[in-house]
Amino acid sequence: MTAVIQVPSGVITSGLCSDIQTDTENLIIKMFNTWTLSFWFQKSPKDSHSYELDTIELTYTLDSVHFPNISTTMNGTWNKVNTGELGMFVTPQSGSFRCHSDIVIDIPGGVAVTLHDTQFRVFGTDNSTGFSDSSKSLTLMSTGFTQVK
Repeated sequence: MTAVIQVPSGVITSGLCSDIQTDTENLIIKMFNTWTLSFWFQKSPKDSHSYELDTIELTYTLDSVHFPNISTTMNGTWNKVNTGELGMFVTPQSGSFRCHSDIVIDIPGGVAVTLHDTQFRVFGTDNSTGFSDSSKSLTLMSTGFTQVK
């Protein structure tokens, strides 16, 4: 059973900012009433002034709307899959990670998350909600990572 499901517009988002006890932050996207897509960030164990994407977790319910060929015995089955420790996109705390091309991240359980035109900024040191032109960011190019100043 295969389905390509896009995150719809108008989703509900929430998150936990600056959990000092664990040096983690998360972004939770709620959609389709029972689905959540969560991104967990942590301070990098290699550099305390950087952060990284640690885990992506998807919680979803099998249904005939998103999986048209689902068997009736599987309809309503609740699933939770996550990547475990990714350690991806190590980025300076004062900057952000940005990628305009597709990044496909496989999650055990036969699920893949494709990120496109993505920008993350976590562990910020001020209350701004945007991305400043003066902040550093990493851009994923076909040849690898390059730093943009």
